[in-house]
Amino acid sequence: MEVDINGKIFPIDPKSQSDEWLIESAHEISQAARLRGLEIPAYSGELVVTELAENQETAPQPPIKEQLLKRFGLTARGYKSIIDSLNNGREPIEQITKASRERLVAEFEEWFTEDKQQYVTEARSTDPSLEFTLVATPNLLVDGSSLVMAAKELGENQPHRTVVWEELESRFTSEQMSGTDPGNGKVVIFSLIPSKTTYQVDGTVGEQRDKLDRLKRERPFLKIPSLLEAITLWQTLRAGGATFVGDGSHDRTYISHFDLPIQTVDGWEYTIQSFVDIQGGAVIYTASTNYGHLARIAVG
Repeated sequence: MEVDINGKIFPIDPKSQSDEWLIESAHEISQAARLRGLEIPAYSGELVVTELAENQETAPQPPIKEQLLKRFGLTARGYKSIIDSLNNGREPIEQITKASRERLVAEFEEWFTEDKQQYVTEARSTDPSLEFTLVATPNLLVDGSSLVMAAKELGENQPHRTVVWEELESRFTSEQMSGTDPGNGKVVIFSLIPSKTTYQVDGTVGEQRDKLDRLKRERPFLKIPSLLEAITLWQTLRAGGATFVGDGSHDRTYISHFDLPIQTVDGWEYTIQSFVDIQGGAVIYTASTNYGHLARIAVG
């Protein structure tokens, strides 16, 4: 195979390239083609992930850490996308600098400890259809207006606009919405977010808090993704080709943020939920604490 770039011919042997290189190249070529109004039927981000999963079912599964590193390009694209969203409208001196891929990988290697590997491996052995998305969220505090803008920017490329509870900015602090720890010296916070909700933590908000507390006694690294992490998840999934339209969008993205302080509005108590609905619209809105909710518990 030869590639003509600006009149210069470069020989490339696809068979000698890594899986990650092939997937990233296919993604970039497909995106460029779409901008010109072209479609490449043989490629879809969703299809690539599905085909890889099917192939992996018929072959011995490599260790989970190796699988995540092979798909690290997706994580890096999601990380870059959320930073681009947060940088939108910022002055040059206020722009967030993107960390190198090498720095991200090094931090992942340190973060993904044996106990986390064991948890993910056990979860997938119990349910082979369960997948985890590795999300790298910038380790900084984001104020409410920046977070809302990042959420709404994603909605600009969706069939429906993003819907955000208008009191969000005044009700929660930057620390609560970001869920980050800038003082720890890391450039990102990693999360492994499951493709399915965690049935062991379903229920009312009070029940969910009790159930999560019990799980955390044995595995303290379990957590609820923050609002900033939820938006980074959206960006990461879309970087992999997800269109967020159809029943699967809500199932893949719904998060009950029941760890946030309960809010009282007109005498009713509410928590916050985030998801992309079946019409493709992103939502960050209130949910009554008195009704049962699903839970999506991440490895953090």
